[in-house]
Amino acid sequence: MTKPKFQTHCEQLIKKLSKDKVEEFRTITDDASRTKFVYALSNEVKYDLATWTPKDLERAEALKVSGNKLFHQRCNYQALCVYNEAITRCPQDDIKGKKLYAILIANRSAVFFDTSMYQKVLQDVAFLKQYGHHPNPDKLTARETKALDALCKSTDSAVIEFEEDGRVKSAPCEEFTWCSKNITYPALSSRLIVKKDNILGRYVVAKDDFQAGEIVGVEKAYAAVLNSNIYRTNCGYCAISTNQVFACPKCCQVVYCNMQCLEKAKIYHQHECSILLTLYDADVSVNNLLALRMITQRPLEQVIKEDTYAKEERNVVIYKTEDYYNVNRLVRHEDVRDPEELLHLTIMAAFLLNLLKTTDYFSKKSENNELTDDEILVGGLLLRYLQILQYNAHEIFELKNADFPQRKITSGEPINYQTGGVGAGLYPTLALLNHSCDPSVIRYNINNTMVLRSIKPIKAGDIVYENYGPFYTNDIKQSRINEMVSKYKFSCTCHACVEDWPLLADFDANVLRVRCECGGVVPTSKDIPTPSITCEKCNKDINLLPVLTGLIPLEPKSGKAEAFFADGHFVEARKLYAEMLATQLKFLAPPFGDMVQVQQRLKVCLLHNGNKKFDYKPKQNL
Repeated sequence: MTKPKFQTHCEQLIKKLSKDKVEEFRTITDDASRTKFVYALSNEVKYDLATWTPKDLERAEALKVSGNKLFHQRCNYQALCVYNEAITRCPQDDIKGKKLYAILIANRSAVFFDTSMYQKVLQDVAFLKQYGHHPNPDKLTARETKALDALCKSTDSAVIEFEEDGRVKSAPCEEFTWCSKNITYPALSSRLIVKKDNILGRYVVAKDDFQAGEIVGVEKAYAAVLNSNIYRTNCGYCAISTNQVFACPKCCQVVYCNMQCLEKAKIYHQHECSILLTLYDADVSVNNLLALRMITQRPLEQVIKEDTYAKEERNVVIYKTEDYYNVNRLVRHEDVRDPEELLHLTIMAAFLLNLLKTTDYFSKKSENNELTDDEILVGGLLLRYLQILQYNAHEIFELKNADFPQRKITSGEPINYQTGGVGAGLYPTLALLNHSCDPSVIRYNINNTMVLRSIKPIKAGDIVYENYGPFYTNDIKQSRINEMVSKYKFSCTCHACVEDWPLLADFDANVLRVRCECGGVVPTSKDIPTPSITCEKCNKDINLLPVLTGLIPLEPKSGKAEAFFADGHFVEARKLYAEMLATQLKFLAPPFGDMVQVQQRLKVCLLHNGNKKFDYKPKQNL
């Protein structure tokens, strides 16, 4: 496999550094000075900027012809893909380009009409009314009328309300109407508190009981970016998958799902537009893109002001997502970081700074290796952000149809759905949650907002855990611990690791792990002939009859839940799965296979509340 260009660039630069220079770097103690030092050396290994121009009128015209041909052949999916590619490629810097762009949007609206996507027809026509340049506006008006009539006939609502861009107004989802009422941490439920100690750092604790499936937290991203391989299918502002793209007039490295997103993104894309091609061509990591975004989404004057403000110690009364002070204070483990790793990060920061200097971000630019004070400040911040993001960034993902269906271990049924990462975001509040290999919550995204929901009952006083990667069901204990030490600088001490829970494949389906009132767990066979068992911890007998009687309702409830699940009624199904988990964990202690299977079903139901690839078809996946 060929190494990414930027990785090769880093390795070449490190080879050029003498031992004396490396030792000198080790003595530097602040990020700004580190970046300044490496920047002065980075010109020894030049990195050529990508210079070709992907906007191409002839190419866009040729794609239009291909799209027309596919549409007349009723190959609508392929036609839509080709039209979107043409829209992305089409220049908009002169009348000829703008006319072609308008025709491409209009042709796409014809595909949407032919496939009964009437809302998207209306959105395209609304855009063209403002954009102009279409040679036949009467034809567009006729299509708009037909689409509106068809939409009215297909909905139960007597009145349809529209956004300004032609989109149909929809009722807000429960995650966006959810109100935490947590005065100190607005992104968390009011039934949670944040504590801190010298061992765990900051961590989240439940004040009240939570049932499985409840919303635990909702947080907008402080900053968010797309992966470099997904920018043609997902919105460069809100991250959702779309088959209705609107293009940047100047570059082909970003698309948007509507004009509102395009307008909101201008604050940072005006600086990134000319360098995204180089960044994507270099195959830099998503954390590099996110560190850069944390700079470009704020004017330089604001960056300088907030950096000064963040250096002053203060008590945080309300922990707001948008408060830069909170972002700046997130953990970065500088004291235990390997010097070679820090050197690599500094090379990345210097590379990003060098690219940013080619844009109009800085009002005053340095020449050669001499950096201005503002450039030194920004370079140091880029390095700081790269360190912060390594331990605090979260993946943004969507649900999609599986490329290669696999079989499920617990039931043998095919799994035809999967989650796919589309980007990354920084969520300062949710970053406070600690890791467990048996987490309390699941994460999913609605646009680039992150939602946390419980996937098992949480009792008052319990620490609320998320998961940083490895699960006890899939990875052996030592592998999980090694990964946490390597990536996050701590050794996992969750219940699954301390008690060395078995892998899912090693569960004994014939064993019940019965709870005792003393907190002990007594494993026993489902086929045991005696009515009671003895707890070794407290030496008391446990009557099995109430346990077995209490578990009886699970079977009929499971049948109803599975029927809802198979029909794609995920809200109804998740309520039943949550009730089943409550019953299971009332009498039995984890881990056991039936619980894992129910919990997995609950996770899938919750994931269907989040982002989905535009062509995702849930009933094919159940």
